[in-house]
Amino acid sequence: MVTTTQRFQLLAFDLDGTLVDSAQGIVDTVNQVLAEHGFATAAYSQMAPWIGLPLQVFWERLTDFQPENYGILTERYRTIYREIAIPSSRLFAGVAETIDQLKSAGYRLTIASSKITPVSSAVLQQVGLFGYFDLLMGNDSVSQPKPHAEMLAKTLAHFGLNATQALMIGDTIHDITLGHNAQVASLAVTTGTHDLATLTAAQPLAILNQLHELPAWLAQPA
Repeated sequence: MVTTTQRFQLLAFDLDGTLVDSAQGIVDTVNQVLAEHGFATAAYSQMAPWIGLPLQVFWERLTDFQPENYGILTERYRTIYREIAIPSSRLFAGVAETIDQLKSAGYRLTIASSKITPVSSAVLQQVGLFGYFDLLMGNDSVSQPKPHAEMLAKTLAHFGLNATQALMIGDTIHDITLGHNAQVASLAVTTGTHDLATLTAAQPLAILNQLHELPAWLAQPA
């Protein structure tokens, strides 16, 4: 159980780039959708900074579709992603053991992702972590997506917690900004698409090289 000496009761995790090594699969899926609809494909380096944001960001920047037609691209993306990217999803080294350790310690574990929750569920089932999380939040859970505060605000309300009792963990500035906007402390990991300098500029509470360092960090005095 979480003890009264522990600073946080709830740990909210981003999914892509934080728990799961999925960046290449996202880029490949976007490029397949673009090619199928007659648009030029884009380099990994161009798309990488957008990973973690809603899919409409990709369509806005890479196509001339009107916003009311983005749904066509998004539905095709999700079909391809389920067929190709989810089966190849892999956890970063040490993530499974870390999540198991944190769950055993009594922390509430949640997901705060720009994916819709059925896709997050499928990814977590693929990598063997689905049963560890108490709540999944995604773009279909909110009216205003990451980095707006709504995703974390709803998570806190669900458990009857206040902002000081939670920690947001992610690999991009979008995750850190989500924490800031919700007045929740945030911690960055460098396993995703945003480099150390970019993450540092976003001013998280701390930056870890790998997620498996999190239990030791949490055990430090506040």
